[in-house]
Amino acid sequence: MTQTVDTAKQEAGNYNTTTIAAQIAKVHGTTRAEALRIIDTFATIVTNGVASGETVRIHNFGNFKKVDTKARTGRNPQSGESVEIAASARPHFTSSAAMKNAVKNGVVVAIEVKKPVAAEAEDAAPKAAAPKAAAPKAAAPAKKKAPAPKPAPAAPPIVEDFVIEDDPMEETEDPEGDDMI
Repeated sequence: MTQTVDTAKQEAGNYNTTTIAAQIAKVHGTTRAEALRIIDTFATIVTNGVASGETVRIHNFGNFKKVDTKARTGRNPQSGESVEIAASARPHFTSSAAMKNAVKNGVVVAIEVKKPVAAEAEDAAPKAAAPKAAAPKAAAPAKKKAPAPKPAPAAPPIVEDFVIEDDPMEETEDPEGDDMI
């Protein structure tokens, strides 16, 4: 039986890390804690790539890149006094054409909920026939020991030497910079 996660119906009407992690956990049959670690790792990889001056491209989603701004003179709105604004860098996101079209047309895609890999393997394995006659019961087994406490989850790995290489086969943005090709 195939279920879907309806991404259009959110209780609060907003998405945050927790709601996205809950959907990822449901779709991939994992825990919300594991999904949160994946989201944190993704954010770290994108941040490191952009901070190092690379463009991070995610197919059918968009591009993240670093944009440098020049030093300029601004005005203090309260006093009217001229103020020097230093040069700086900021992250910039450009959405893909596929994302722009989906938003423009109000397209909501249902995500198929898939069984965890272990559950698929169990379904594919042949079932053993049940024994015809039950063997006589032995004496009651001794009490089981309490399970050992689980170790604390490991922090996401720190990716220090991650390099994002430009794909020579990928086309670039149009000159106006408002749409991906």
